[in-house]
Amino acid sequence: MTRAKHHKARRGAVTLAAMSAIVAAAAATAVLAQTADAPAPLDGAIPSASNVLPADALPEPTPEAEPTPQPEPEPAPVEEAAEDAQPGYRGVRLAGNLPTAVSPNPERRITLSLSETISGDTDIGLDGGGAAFGSNTRAGVQYISIGPISSFRVGANIGLNYFTGSGASSADLNVPTPDLSVGWQRSLSRTTQVSLGFNGSLKPETLTGDPTFALAQNDDGSLFIETTDGQDKDALRLSLAASGSLNHTVNALNSLSMSFNASKVDYINGSDSLTPYIRFGLNGGWDAQLSPTVSGGLSAGASAYFSDGADERTTYTFNVSGNSGWTVNRRMSVNASLGPSLSFTSRTDTNTGLGDEYSSVSARAQIGISYALRDTSWSAGLSQGVQPTTQGSIANLTSLTLQMNHSVNEASSVSLASSLSYQLPLSQQDEADVGNDMNLTLRAAYNYALTRDVNASLGYALRWKDQEVNSFVSHKVFLTLTKSFTFLP
Repeated sequence: MTRAKHHKARRGAVTLAAMSAIVAAAAATAVLAQTADAPAPLDGAIPSASNVLPADALPEPTPEAEPTPQPEPEPAPVEEAAEDAQPGYRGVRLAGNLPTAVSPNPERRITLSLSETISGDTDIGLDGGGAAFGSNTRAGVQYISIGPISSFRVGANIGLNYFTGSGASSADLNVPTPDLSVGWQRSLSRTTQVSLGFNGSLKPETLTGDPTFALAQNDDGSLFIETTDGQDKDALRLSLAASGSLNHTVNALNSLSMSFNASKVDYINGSDSLTPYIRFGLNGGWDAQLSPTVSGGLSAGASAYFSDGADERTTYTFNVSGNSGWTVNRRMSVNASLGPSLSFTSRTDTNTGLGDEYSSVSARAQIGISYALRDTSWSAGLSQGVQPTTQGSIANLTSLTLQMNHSVNEASSVSLASSLSYQLPLSQQDEADVGNDMNLTLRAAYNYALTRDVNASLGYALRWKDQEVNSFVSHKVFLTLTKSFTFLP
């Protein structure tokens, strides 16, 4: 081959290589343009469980080798794509927003529990009615269904009492006491969760010395309250309550929440001194992580209270609170909230049609401390706020609680719980039907696991109630045996 032919062949090869490079560049540009035009995943979209691969299922990277024909690459998991669609997002992933027991495959479980408590109480009604001895048998069933993004549970219990003694007859304790609870939770996205709940119960209740009252009019037209000393009252208390919440994680440092609640209390075979009521509440809040150990936030709420008695009463309460939390160390944490509470009340006597309106200001406060050791945990709390009473009014209630749990060994433990509350009238207009009452409860128990499914608890309980005109003390000893069964799976 001549030199001219060699030169011509080499120039042709260079031209062919250049054309190949141009074609490859154009194809790459088209692929990049198509990828850029593809729609990004929706913000907060729920990834499909079947598309989210575990970390150990991802292929290991291979070292560079000679170019060989490769199959089309598989699309990236949806969760990773959604993560890329939110630059800088460090919030909680889907799994972190669900209950701990949530697994990729739905789980269903049915459990049955039986318990028998034998007790003796020196004043079982805490009303001076006398002592009682007997037993309480409870049977309960619970169904739980947990899926990848939602969970559902329903539980029902019924208690059968048999007591004998002067206190049992005065307190009307030998009646069935059923209760029901339903709960549902779902993750709407990786950052938003919603939950709903309902519960109801029926139990006996005894009150002593509750006065009845009515609005009356003086000759000069001014109003005054006529009061009559109350007697011992027994009734069956029917309680129904519903609640819901919505939580949204804005980012790693901020979150928002909103909740509502509704409750209704009615009395069966009761008296006029036990006033049924309905209450609605709505609350919202913002929480921020100010530092690795300190959090803060704001919350606001409103509630409406409607009583249905001889003195019809409506109370609207509004409150705003500042919230804070501090993780002192691995063992100790503190949380607190404080803010004002404003209530507006109007009431009307159903017999005379007379009524009045008034407002009151109080404080809404709470502080809690928890401390945990290897085998022992402590918690204490102090709270102050407004609370409905059985007389159809609102009262200031201050409560102090203390709890301790100590694990002796793998089979036994000791628990201690105490509560002290003090009730005051919310305003001067409430002094006629809300007294300065103090209640103390103390409970200590030794718990032992006889087998994996059978537990025993031996304990003592003290109750003390101090009213303006009466004071009562109750001492109780009890032994409880509990056994649980699992039917499914």
